[in-house]
Amino acid sequence: MYAYFITLIYLILPMIPAGALFLSFAKLPILPILGTPINEKLFGKNKTYRGFVLLPLFVGIFISLMSLLEPLFGGALLYRYSSTNPMLFGIILGLAFAVSELPNSYFKRKLGIPPGKQPEKHKVLFIFLDSFDAAPLVILLYWLFFHVTCSFVVFAIALAILIKIGMNNLLFLLGIRKNRF
Repeated sequence: MYAYFITLIYLILPMIPAGALFLSFAKLPILPILGTPINEKLFGKNKTYRGFVLLPLFVGIFISLMSLLEPLFGGALLYRYSSTNPMLFGIILGLAFAVSELPNSYFKRKLGIPPGKQPEKHKVLFIFLDSFDAAPLVILLYWLFFHVTCSFVVFAIALAILIKIGMNNLLFLLGIRKNRF
């Protein structure tokens, strides 16, 4: 269990600063062309090209940095970024994260829910979906690249949901996010 936990933290940790850095850059007027919505009617105004360029780049950078720290973990890691090309894997993972956010946004627009908002009806369900949307695709990539076990996948999904909810709340408290969920 210790190895699962340490490995999960190691694998998920780069996503946290990458996501926070992306959110910090998301509203800045840097490369304004990237602030163009992908398809405002289908996904809302918050799903822009910036997410498909900056998020993969940031995830790639932080995964590359994390791979440099592997010697500090000794034999505690079940899976290591250095078994892949860390930058390429990070870019793929960041892109998967950005893509995995689209279906939820699409369904919210179809239900008439404004971008960045939660409906009053079934609010808990939508909070869960917002927290869960990226986990399956990201975990699938870990499975494809690292051949993780099924028990690792279940543990990873549960931890990823808890981390995303916690990070959303922290980013809200720091003023980086407009809402908690």
